[in-house]
Amino acid sequence: MSKTTKTTADTTVLEILRATYQTIYISAVNAGKEIGMAPGTTRNMLTEGRFPIPTLKIGAKRVVSIFVLADFVMQRSQLPVQARKGARTKAERLKEQGRV
Repeated sequence: MSKTTKTTADTTVLEILRATYQTIYISAVNAGKEIGMAPGTTRNMLTEGRFPIPTLKIGAKRVVSIFVLADFVMQRSQLPVQARKGARTKAERLKEQGRV
């Protein structure tokens, strides 16, 4: 059950997850969606043991704590952005030459 929330600068990830899901544990597929993974990719990673977030098994269902998910999202948001690999684009070359 999703609920639209008003996001502000002081709204934390945990508050958003609590308002959206209204429970402490969410399914691993929903956790995957929150970090930008397709449901099939999430299931494959769970099966292979490569899912980046620790999960619990409750009954037959794989779940993730919203506290663990919030920590994961906050850690990922603090990672530096990696430089793009490969040749420079034409726009970058022109900018270096001072032609743009």
